[in-house]
Amino acid sequence: MTPDLQAKPLRVLIVDDDRDSLLTLGLLCREEGMYVHLLRDGKDVAASVSSFRPHVVVLDIVLPDRSGLEIAEEITARYRDERPVLIALTAYSSDMDRRLAK
Repeated sequence: MTPDLQAKPLRVLIVDDDRDSLLTLGLLCREEGMYVHLLRDGKDVAASVSSFRPHVVVLDIVLPDRSGLEIAEEITARYRDERPVLIALTAYSSDMDRRLAK
């Protein structure tokens, strides 16, 4: 899904179990004119990607119910070349965490 930045605002799906981070990032994106959908867990991500059709998914790596890495793999496998841009979000910062996110 290559966004047409001239025609429509970006659609951004943000998934983070930390309420404050989720709301803050959502507010910042909305202030920039983006359409935003927020989720606090991983169980509804696949359905939201299917219905909301985001250009970008900002995905927390550590969620209470599912691994963000597993969700990213699922989105990539399901949508292949049509997949949204995936952005990893995590408080972890080790070299191994960075490699896994890539």
